[in-house]
Amino acid sequence: MEREERGGYDRFQFRPGADLDDDGCDTRSEVLNRDTLDPAGGACPVLAGSWRSAYDGLVVTDLRAVEIDHVVSLKEAWDSGAWSWTSAQRVAFANDLIDVRTLRAVTAGTNQAKGDRDPSN
Repeated sequence: MEREERGGYDRFQFRPGADLDDDGCDTRSEVLNRDTLDPAGGACPVLAGSWRSAYDGLVVTDLRAVEIDHVVSLKEAWDSGAWSWTSAQRVAFANDLIDVRTLRAVTAGTNQAKGDRDPSN
């Protein structure tokens, strides 16, 4: 268990929203395409769709009302040991598309209410 580190956090050290597979889709678009209720071919950038928010169950069709949540926030990861990771490890964590539990399409309100808190809170 890593000690909790409370200083030096900067979310951009994680490069959230990167296009790690160089397919022209950033992480946000990849998650929106993966989680859409009405698949439309996976275009990037995503221009329309509908999504069921993972936290409150609301169906959202306004892209401005959908955010991509890091279930374990980048700040929580930093505090729990990501401060000691390599840059590549932080980028991989922030843009993990392999485990569907790590990044979730949610309503902006629920994401902002959750903030940087630990998922157990």
